[in-house]
Amino acid sequence: MNKYLALTIGPIYKTINASQRTRMLWGASFLFSYLIRELTKLLKTGELNGENHSECKIAGKILIPFVGDDKTPPESWIENDKCIAGEGKYPDRILIHSEEGDFEKVQKAIETLIGFLAGEIATHLNVGKEIVQIERDLTDYLQFYFIEKEIGNDENALLSLYGDLEVLELRNNYLANDSNNYLFYYLFYVSIKNNKKYSLLAWQGFPNKENKRFQSLIEISTAGFSKIESEKYESLVYECFIEPAKGDEPNIKSFEERRFRDDDDLQDEFIKELKSNSEFSTRFKKYHQYFAVIYADGDNIGATLKKIGSGENKDTDITDFSKKLLDFDSKVVNIINGYGGAPVYIGGEDIFAFVPLASVENNQQVTIFNLINSIDKAFGDYFTEDYAKQLGVVQPTLSFGIAITYFKNPLSETMKMAHELLGKAKKVEGKNAIELILEEHSGQQFRMSVKKKKKYSYDAICNLMEGLTSKVFSKEKEDEQEKSFINSITHKLKDPLFKTLLLSVANDHRRLDEFFNNSFNEPIHKGEMKPYIEQVKALVKTIFSDYGDEKIRIDNLYSTLRLIDFMHKNPKDE
Repeated sequence: MNKYLALTIGPIYKTINASQRTRMLWGASFLFSYLIRELTKLLKTGELNGENHSECKIAGKILIPFVGDDKTPPESWIENDKCIAGEGKYPDRILIHSEEGDFEKVQKAIETLIGFLAGEIATHLNVGKEIVQIERDLTDYLQFYFIEKEIGNDENALLSLYGDLEVLELRNNYLANDSNNYLFYYLFYVSIKNNKKYSLLAWQGFPNKENKRFQSLIEISTAGFSKIESEKYESLVYECFIEPAKGDEPNIKSFEERRFRDDDDLQDEFIKELKSNSEFSTRFKKYHQYFAVIYADGDNIGATLKKIGSGENKDTDITDFSKKLLDFDSKVVNIINGYGGAPVYIGGEDIFAFVPLASVENNQQVTIFNLINSIDKAFGDYFTEDYAKQLGVVQPTLSFGIAITYFKNPLSETMKMAHELLGKAKKVEGKNAIELILEEHSGQQFRMSVKKKKKYSYDAICNLMEGLTSKVFSKEKEDEQEKSFINSITHKLKDPLFKTLLLSVANDHRRLDEFFNNSFNEPIHKGEMKPYIEQVKALVKTIFSDYGDEKIRIDNLYSTLRLIDFMHKNPKDE
């Protein structure tokens, strides 16, 4: 029998949902990842922020998160663990193959960490006299649950301990009134300098950025412009967001007044500047005022955990799995950052990010579907078919929930929508799915329910998106015929008669060809528009072949075309 200790932290979602600004939301998410990282480091090395705390160093071995194997010195792991774009990479759990006395050391390490965080908050908010109260608040608010038990060789350490943690998490003992909690003051001012110094979280999250701040939503939605004219774009960001905040300092007295006051005026000014700038004005589209919240989660991970959590080699298997996750997380951060998105939390196989609908990579237009494909490929590189076969499980995949809304839409509502969509994607037969909704400022919605394993239709959707939106970032004049045709067929799909006729012939390719020939029979349809008609016809064939549900067929066809049409629209278009 061996002893194992598991720990979890919270309340993550309550803290995130209480955030009113993107910087506050980022700070809330990053805080918990940072606390897990520093707690792990403290338990492994006995050090915190350069100070020795040998009484917190455990004798056992940390399996999750990955902190290096027996051949990896702690210094190497710590040095390679720096953030790139404010991402939180650490899961909300720690698993330790523990030794005698480690349980008490974990308790001591938590107390030490809370005391350190209290000192950081007091310093950044200029409230040193309140440090005792701050530490008391943190102790009441932060939930560190941990349990230690003996596990036999044939028992599954992961499932047994994680199940116990879920029971413990049902206890909610945090402060009811968060507005009086100094932690929320700190998160609100996390990116605001105090005496010309950034907060510790800002330093840790953005070590390589001069301005250590999380972007506003309009910066995220227009991030592609930074790939075209970087200097001009960054100059506008500085003028509209950074310069106005120079005189700002943490001020608890003005917290209640400011926490619900949004930054709409600054974002509106930024849009105005983009539209008036010669480099950006002709490229600025309606979709540049929309952003996407992405949630992704691993499929078939439970079956994998069942296999690696038991047996004589469980420690090695768990450590190997943990390393794969951390390496994947690091790669995904680079993928999202390179696309122009803002990774909020990339921990384990969970992904939470804000991204633009389209961006530019290597001077080529890319869309959110290119981003999904890049993330999927990275996941498949680490969790290969061979790896799954060795374990005797179905190869893990990723499912996505994506909500696209106007940048002034309440952020909490968009996040909730994306999270609910992820839940629906996870319930799709075979999983490996995408559930997507675009909600326009007018309130109109359209949605897609895509099974990525339906390769022909999924590739057709991605290729059509790529081909028919390739010039929306370009200064070149857009193909008006292309725009006109997409707009035309999108409107036809709203016509009940057209829809009924399409459904009746779609599975018969000869009749479908005749239907398209009769529906688009003007001279222009046989000339310049013919390539577009053929592409859409191919899309119809693959979608109707891959999906049996008529509603999903029409939704996916209509939404693909509607999304392409949406990306071509100018801001004044309705």
